[in-house]
Amino acid sequence: MPRVWLALLLFGVAGIAWSQSSVQELLTEARASAREARATYDIHTPDRRFWARALDLTRRALVLEPNNLEAQRLLATTYSEVNWYVRAFEAWNRYLQAGGTLEPQPDDEGPPPAQAFAEAGNQLGYSRYRSGNLAAALGYYQAVIREVPENAEALYWLGRINLELDQPEAARSYFERLLAIDPGHDTASYYLTLISERERVGEAASRAYREGLSAYEEERVLDAFESFARAVRLNDTFVDAASWAGRTALELGRPATAADYWERVLELRPGDAAAKYFLDVAHMQALWGVEAGRAFMEGQTAYARGDAAAAAQAFERAIEANPQMTEAWVWAARASQASGDPEAAVRYWQEVLERRPADEEASYFLEVARQQIEFGSEAGIAFADAVRHYQMAQFEEAESGFRRAVEANPQFATAWGWLGRLYFTRGEYRQAAEAYGRASELEPGNGDYAFFAEEAARLAQEQGAVGGDG
Repeated sequence: MPRVWLALLLFGVAGIAWSQSSVQELLTEARASAREARATYDIHTPDRRFWARALDLTRRALVLEPNNLEAQRLLATTYSEVNWYVRAFEAWNRYLQAGGTLEPQPDDEGPPPAQAFAEAGNQLGYSRYRSGNLAAALGYYQAVIREVPENAEALYWLGRINLELDQPEAARSYFERLLAIDPGHDTASYYLTLISERERVGEAASRAYREGLSAYEEERVLDAFESFARAVRLNDTFVDAASWAGRTALELGRPATAADYWERVLELRPGDAAAKYFLDVAHMQALWGVEAGRAFMEGQTAYARGDAAAAAQAFERAIEANPQMTEAWVWAARASQASGDPEAAVRYWQEVLERRPADEEASYFLEVARQQIEFGSEAGIAFADAVRHYQMAQFEEAESGFRRAVEANPQFATAWGWLGRLYFTRGEYRQAAEAYGRASELEPGNGDYAFFAEEAARLAQEQGAVGGDG
C-alpha cells in the first residue's frame, strides 16, 4: 500500500509541474502570435489567423488553470485588441473579480489595461444608448468609472444620460467631475449652463430658448423669433430670451416689437449697454423707417471706431432711405469732415442749416469745412480728427491732432484756436496764450481769439506768481 500511495503522489506532483509548464508555454506562444498579428494586420479582428491562434492558446491555458490571473489578463487584452467588446468586457470583469488590477505591468504588450477596459465598457454603453436602452447604458458607464474614475468619455455620457432622464443633480455632478479633469471641455460647460438655466427659468422656457438658438444658427430667423418670444411668455424674467427676441425682431424689420423686448431687457438688466444701443436702433427704425434707421446706426458704429469714411457712406444711405432724417445730414457732414472730404461736408451742413437755420453748431462747422478746403486736405483731416476726439473727451488724442493740423498748415487759424481752447480747458494757460495769440495774428478781426489770448496770458502770469510764492 505505501508503494501505491507513493506512486500516486509522484504522479500528482509531475502532473502539476506539467500543467504549470504547459500554461506558461501556451501563454508565451499566445503572446508571440499576438505580436505577429500586430505586425501583419492593419485591421484587427478575431478571425485573422494570428489573432485566432492567440485567443485559442490563451483559452487553452485557462482550461488548464481557470484562475490564472496572467492568462485572464492576456485574454481580456487580446479581446480588446480585436475589438470584440462584449467578450473583452466580460473577460476584464472576470479578471478584476479574481483579484486582478488595471495597473500597468512590465510584460504588457497591448493597450494599457485601464484604457482597454474603459474602451470596451464605453463602446457597449454607447451601443445601448443608441438603441434607446438608457438604463443599460448607465450600467456600463458606471462600471467604467468605478475602475477608471477619471475616464472623460464615461463621465460625459453619465452626465448627458442623467440629464435626458431628468436627473439634473446627478448630471451636474458628472459634468463637474469632467470639468475638473478637463477644464476646456466646452460641451460639459454647455450642459452645466443648461442645467443652471433650467433651474432658473424652467425647463419649458429653456427648451423654447434653445430651439430659438438652433433655428437662428440655421438662418431660420422667423422661427427663431417665435421660439424666443415663446420663451419670454413662459418666463417673463428670462432676460437672454428677451434679448434674442429683440435682436431677431430687428432683423425681421419689426422695430416696434423689438423695442418692447429691449425695454424689457433694460428693466431686468438696467446697465446693459448693448440693450440700450439696440433700443436706440429700434426707436430710430420705428421713427424713420427700417432702412434709414439701420444705416444711421451703422454709421454711428463706424464713426465710433474711427472709420469716418465708412460712417459717411452709411449716413448717405440713411439720407437716401429717408431724406427727412435731419440727424443723418448732421452726421454725414461730421463724418465727411473727419474723412477729409470738406466739399461734401459743406453740402451737408448747408442742408442742415436749411432745416435748422438757428443751429449754431452747423454754422460753425460749415465755416470749419470751408477752412478745410482753404487750408488743405492733410491739415483738414488732422483737424477734423482732433475735433472728434475733443468731443469724446479724448484730450491727448485731440491735442495731437490739432498739432498735426497746424504743422501741416501753420496758417490754419481755426486749428490754432481749438488748440488754445483745449489748453485753456486743461488750465495750461501759457500754452493757451501762445495758441490763441497765433490764431489772433492770423485772424485779427476775431475778437474771441484776442480776448482769450489776453485772458490766458493773465492767468498764466498769476499761475506763475503763485508757483513762485510756493
